[in-house]
Amino acid sequence: MTLDGSESNAVMSSSSSSTASQRLNPQGQKHQGRGMNHDLLSRFDDLDEPLDTQDQDKIIEDLRKANQSSNYFYRAMIVVLMVLVFILYLTPIPDYVRGTHPENHITLFLHPIHHQGTHEDLTYLPALPFYLLFFFYSSYLLYLGTAETLYQMGHPILAPQRAKLSFPRQPHQFGTAPDWLVPALTDLRWGSSNKVTDGQRADKDVVNPRVASTVNPKLLYLFIIWVASWPLPLMTFGAGAFVNSLWWLATSGVLGVLWASEYWIVKTETELVGLGGMKYNHKGA
Repeated sequence: MTLDGSESNAVMSSSSSSTASQRLNPQGQKHQGRGMNHDLLSRFDDLDEPLDTQDQDKIIEDLRKANQSSNYFYRAMIVVLMVLVFILYLTPIPDYVRGTHPENHITLFLHPIHHQGTHEDLTYLPALPFYLLFFFYSSYLLYLGTAETLYQMGHPILAPQRAKLSFPRQPHQFGTAPDWLVPALTDLRWGSSNKVTDGQRADKDVVNPRVASTVNPKLLYLFIIWVASWPLPLMTFGAGAFVNSLWWLATSGVLGVLWASEYWIVKTETELVGLGGMKYNHKGA
């Protein structure tokens, strides 16, 4: 039997493609990457029929338990980081009290620029009160982040006691946020209201949605804490104290890591909830 030109070209192309695929994947593996739950899911790769609902629920429950254990570990490490930053801020206080710190005084030149000053024109202020002010501010932000993280871990030892509210009033959804911050977080919107844009009537009130209704309220609270830590290092950097700005930047760094980790944790938990609510009727759902 002979093959014409088109059939021979098809056979050659198919054989070359199969040879290339064997070179790229000699062991016939479908997936090169190994995820966190690869060992659990690989047991069901060779199934031709969809799993029963009970088996699927068991797989999702195993994934949820593994996710919770890893989340607990990550949060514990972040709590350790915040405690270490707090201890770091405590270390120079004894030197400030004894007056042996290299920056024990703040030097100011309170005169016009055209004035040629001398050492007698300099004003010396003790640095300890300013350092304590910055220390308490940064420590309070670290306290808020630590309280929220411990609360998510199931240890509400630093969480404030909430008063029991009668219906229809309900507790807020911002985690361990202090009561004085809750109204601002609740009313925070993506834009100013009554702002008319193209295609809208000018005589109709425009109310932009609240931020807490479109994003996770706890993530919003942690983001506000992170943003609140920016002014201190930026202010010291603008004053020319570059080393001190890096010193206070540790608070922003650890709170940024906290927000990023909680963002991925919430995203993973949301995906697990969506996976558990699906109606599976095919393999690999």
